[in-house]
Amino acid sequence: MEGLAGFATGLLLLIIPFLLRQMGGGDVKLLAVVGLLKGPPFVLSVFLWGALAGGILACLSLVRRKRLLAVLQALGYTVIFRLARAPAPYPFGTLEKTASGETLPYGVAVAAGVLAAFLLEAKLGW
Repeated sequence: MEGLAGFATGLLLLIIPFLLRQMGGGDVKLLAVVGLLKGPPFVLSVFLWGALAGGILACLSLVRRKRLLAVLQALGYTVIFRLARAPAPYPFGTLEKTASGETLPYGVAVAAGVLAAFLLEAKLGW
């Protein structure tokens, strides 16, 4: 029964990004199967560590394409102007229009999350 709960947890964590076409179906199935094998607490740990790894991969991809500074600047402007409730002079959406369409292999991030979760489980007994 714990396996089915883990499967559902893994599926539910990534189904919305999949439905919004921000993630591939293989990544969703991968996290669901991890949940099936190890249960909900483990899949939550994998999800969090995988998100961290995915963020690092995204930053590395932006550095490689020489876009990191522009994205951080646009994000900073957007946050500051949204907090001030004023229209941002440099909308974040402009970057999306000029993006190269390059995708990230999120399965690699999930695999890194699995590795981190296994190491924590072995080291700390979680």
